Formats: sequence, structure tokens, C-alpha cells
Amino acid sequence: MFNEYPKVLYKGGLDGKSDVVFNADEEAELRKDGYKSLAEPQEKNPSKGKK
Repeated sequence: MFNEYPKVLYKGGLDGKSDVVFNADEEAELRKDGYKSLAEPQEKNPSKGKK
């Protein structure tokens, strides 16, 4: 049997933010805010390096 949760979702790749989700509802909330798995294409962290 495959355990899908917990899993980590990222916003901005490894250099950005990350959060652990424990169920589909938590995952849906983070995905609305732009979080993705590392296997999905990531946007660069827009705030990194800008002043």
C-alpha cells in the first residue's frame, strides 16, 4: 500500500518556502497559494535577491 502523506510541498523550489501536509485538504490549501512538489515545475523565488 502506498502512503501519500505526509509530504512536503515547496513554493519557490528548494531555496523558497516549504511546508508539510498530512492530508488532501491541507494539500489543496497550500496548492491554492502556489505550493508544488519538487517534481513539478517551480517558479524562482521572486523576493530572493530583490531589495
